[in-house]
Amino acid sequence: MVISPGDVVMVDVQFSDQSGHKQRPALVLTAMDANGDFLVVPITTSSNHANGVLLDPGRFAKGGLPRQSWIRADLVYTVNTATFVKQFGTLKAEAVKEVLKVLCPKIGCK
Repeated sequence: MVISPGDVVMVDVQFSDQSGHKQRPALVLTAMDANGDFLVVPITTSSNHANGVLLDPGRFAKGGLPRQSWIRADLVYTVNTATFVKQFGTLKAEAVKEVLKVLCPKIGCK
């Protein structure tokens, strides 16, 4: 599976307290680094997150998710290629820019 920034994928993520793990959809933000790692932000079906960016079917350039979802533009995970389960599709560039517009003030990117 070739993964690029803007792709929406299913990843197996570790809980922050290391008590377990869960598969969840995520938006890929960066290209793979030399260690096979990517930065991603999680996607949820819960609409009650202050920094959530709506992800409806029209925001995909190809593919999609089975339910209306929100991108959590306030959480960033580092995941390795070994955690990728499947690919759902790729977002349009405008949708990725909207996520970065919410995320960047929090982490200092431009």
